[in-house]
Amino acid sequence: MSDFKVGQVVYRHNTESWYLRNDPDNLRPVEITKVGRTWVYLKSNQKFRADDPSMNIHSDYTSYERCYLSPEIFHHEKALNKAWSKIQSYVRDRWSRPDHLTIEALKAATEALGFDLEAQA
Repeated sequence: MSDFKVGQVVYRHNTESWYLRNDPDNLRPVEITKVGRTWVYLKSNQKFRADDPSMNIHSDYTSYERCYLSPEIFHHEKALNKAWSKIQSYVRDRWSRPDHLTIEALKAATEALGFDLEAQA
């Protein structure tokens, strides 16, 4: 059984276009109207799976929306994605490693990312 409750407010975010995906004001509160074993139903006549941690909204067609438990969670995820994108760009756009980078620093970074630098590819 999920921890969702009827009357609880979640925050719906539309990601259909680049503009909407990056618009911080594109976060709308919506009330939960029904909680079942499989689905959580919203006042906006939408639903998401109770066991889906990403809270992606499902509809008859492709959905470009998801829900968040709070605006703070939404903004934290956006900041995390932005930081990750900067790291990806920095690493991808370099022809050689920075001179100041040590093997210890690389090992610490890869450990933080969850993979072993010494493992065979």
